[in-house]
Amino acid sequence: MKKVKLFHIASDFPDHTGMNSTKAVANLLSATERDIDHQTIAYRRIRTSRFGYEKRDQYGYLQAPSLPLGLLHTFITLLSALILLRKRGHDVKSVDYIHAHKLTIDGLLAYFLSKFTGVKYAISVRADTDIKFIKNKPFSRWIFKKVYFNASKVFYVSAWGKHDIEKKLKVTKKDFKLLPNIVETPKLIERKENAIKNTNSNRFIFIGRMESARKKGLYDTLEALSTNKNFKLDIYGTADEESLSNLDSMTNLYGVSDQVNYCGKISKDELLEKLSEYCALVMPSVNETFGMVYVEALYCNLPIIHCKGSGIDGYVTGVEYIQSVESGNKDQISKSMNYLYRNQEKIKNKLEYDTKSGFLDVFSTNEISKSYLDSFGPTYEAN
Repeated sequence: MKKVKLFHIASDFPDHTGMNSTKAVANLLSATERDIDHQTIAYRRIRTSRFGYEKRDQYGYLQAPSLPLGLLHTFITLLSALILLRKRGHDVKSVDYIHAHKLTIDGLLAYFLSKFTGVKYAISVRADTDIKFIKNKPFSRWIFKKVYFNASKVFYVSAWGKHDIEKKLKVTKKDFKLLPNIVETPKLIERKENAIKNTNSNRFIFIGRMESARKKGLYDTLEALSTNKNFKLDIYGTADEESLSNLDSMTNLYGVSDQVNYCGKISKDELLEKLSEYCALVMPSVNETFGMVYVEALYCNLPIIHCKGSGIDGYVTGVEYIQSVESGNKDQISKSMNYLYRNQEKIKNKLEYDTKSGFLDVFSTNEISKSYLDSFGPTYEAN
């Protein structure tokens, strides 16, 4: 049977530099490798004056300079495309599609490769990065618009981002698909199938890097916490000295020092074991591209509080175990925490039922893989 051939360009790929540990793209490739012939370019933009290409065992590594304020972004990407054509031109021409995993970075590179080779390209939209680039690079919007409009296939990782992207680019794309990040691991599947319900907890959990505490909504959560002295908050994530000092200052400011416990960073498997101990995950993060931790929490039978227009907003709606709040609205966060606390048994029972009945399968590896394979139409022939 013929396998579809894809040439991936991913600036978020766990390469040998150690500068990126995000596994979203790698998980997608791993889940579909039986049916798709994947070739991958890890595209790294760093503060250097040199271009470079290196062939690794599992991928090609393309390095390009990143100038302050995004200067010459389009020209640098054009030169990157020419280097890639010189090094891997034959491979690019032999595939069915190029798949660029960020509109404004990888997508621009795919656009130039497509212009030179005639190979069609697909793009994934990761709204946080892409919205920032479109907003901060007004003189590049014309080319971003071309990248978006001319893409043969558009995948939205951020379901919430379509309106904002198209408004900023002044273009509409009717045909698109949602492509959630693959989250499932053997440990998570085990927890999903054997989730323990704690229906009498006054403890909430926040998970995220302390260096991004404000963006992740931690300070808003602390202020909301101050309205109910019965609640406790455990915080997991990395932290440097400055962010720990900031955390200490903010807990003192809101008078919640005795309610907050910073637990540091633990392994993913250890964290999954602990999730069932809590009432809910509270992470009202702003412009969160996807937020794999939200899905992990739901699979462990833990309700979540997140921001509208962020994270997994737009994938699942109308359920009580996903509480959506306006960005920065401490009253809404407080009300959601109280509601989840008062109705734990009912809400967690419903979450357990929906998980086991397949209502949340939009996030399952099988469903995501099948949708992705089906996107490439007649080129793909099922085994």
